[in-house]
Amino acid sequence: MITEFMCDPLPDIIDPWALARQGSRLQGFLPRARLRRLPALVCELLDEPQVDLQFSIDFDGQSCVEGQIGARVTVMCQRCLKPCELSLHAHIALGLVADESAAERLAVHYEPLIAAVEVELTDVVEDELLLLLPVFPRHPEGDCQMPAVSQQSSEVVELNTRRPFADLRTLWQRDQSESS
Repeated sequence: MITEFMCDPLPDIIDPWALARQGSRLQGFLPRARLRRLPALVCELLDEPQVDLQFSIDFDGQSCVEGQIGARVTVMCQRCLKPCELSLHAHIALGLVADESAAERLAVHYEPLIAAVEVELTDVVEDELLLLLPVFPRHPEGDCQMPAVSQQSSEVVELNTRRPFADLRTLWQRDQSESS
């Protein structure tokens, strides 16, 4: 028996074990107000994260969650320091386990989701989205809006550059000529 829940918005807390036994599917979005960590790491969250999760029990008797999670965000490009839009999209395959020892025995195609009874759906979705954020976000090659540096400004920088060891070289040369 498959139960489908079209939720707008999705619930805060779910019982993944019960949802897997029922063969349930959750589709909907997470309101921005519930997200705690993702907004702190991006310039802007352009839309609410969209979620489509299928809960089931596989052929080996493993309770699992598979589906898609997606969101659009704006981050600061580390090349040109201008906003850069990213589309975050993840396919997830999670195996439900009660503890870490069960996680070690999980099939390789599943990532563990440790759940005693209930889990905060927002935390699960936010974890997956955070894993998608690049360490050094940047525009695609050639799309950066780098400011043009004029020849005159580079000459000014060169003239105003202080060279602290130049004074040492002068002192050393003077010392060498005095000792000879």
